Amino acid sequence: MIDLAKYNLINPRESESLYQEQSMLLNRLYEENDSEVLLKISILITLPPIADYGEAIKLLKAGYQDTNNMKFVIIGSYLSSTWEPYKNNTFVDFLNLLLCKVSDDEKAIVYYLKAYDILRHNEAATDCHEYENLLKKSIQLSDKNVYPYYYLAQISEKEKSKELLRKALSNVKKVYSEEECKEVKISNLLSYRSFLDEHILGVTLSQPNFEMLQDLIG
Repeated sequence: MIDLAKYNLINPRESESLYQEQSMLLNRLYEENDSEVLLKISILITLPPIADYGEAIKLLKAGYQDTNNMKFVIIGSYLSSTWEPYKNNTFVDFLNLLLCKVSDDEKAIVYYLKAYDILRHNEAATDCHEYENLLKKSIQLSDKNVYPYYYLAQISEKEKSKELLRKALSNVKKVYSEEECKEVKISNLLSYRSFLDEHILGVTLSQPNFEMLQDLIG
C-alpha cells in the first residue's frame, strides 16, 4: 500500500464535510487495503472547494503503479489532459499498454482519451488526421458514448456534424437539473462509474450542458 503521508490530503480547515468523508475512506483503506477506496480518495480531492488536481494526478499515478488497476489510468489521463495540458501526459503511455488487454468498450475509452489529450495539448489542428482517426476508432468500438461524437462533430461538415450531434444526444442516459446537482451526496460523486459517465463518456450531463448540445443542432 502506498504511503499517503507523502501526499497533501484534505485538512478540516479546507472543508469539514470533505475531511469527514476522507476520514471514513482512510479508515476503510487501512482495514481493507482496497484499491477502489484509494480511487475514491483520489477523486475526493478533486471536488470543490479543494480541487487539487495536481495532487490527485500524483496519487492516481502512484495508485496505478501499486495496484495495476486500469481505473487509475483512465481517470488520471483525463485529469492530466484537462488540468495539466502544459505537461507531457505520462498516463498516455499506460493507455497504450492497456489496448491489448481490455474489452472493446474499454478500448473505445482509451482511444477517446488519446484523442482528448491531443485536443487539450492544442495539437488537434497540427495532428488532425490522428485526432480524427482516434475519435472514429472510439465510435466504431462503442457507439453508446457522447463525447467522441461531440468532438468529431466539431471537425465535420455542417450536415454530418448535426447527424453526429443528434447521435450524441440520443446516447445521453441522464440529465441532472440544477436542484439535483445541489442534492447529490458526496459519496455518490466518488464512484468510478459516476466519474466516467459524467466527465469522460458524457452519458450523464447537467441540464446546461445538455441544452448546449441541443443548441448546436439548432
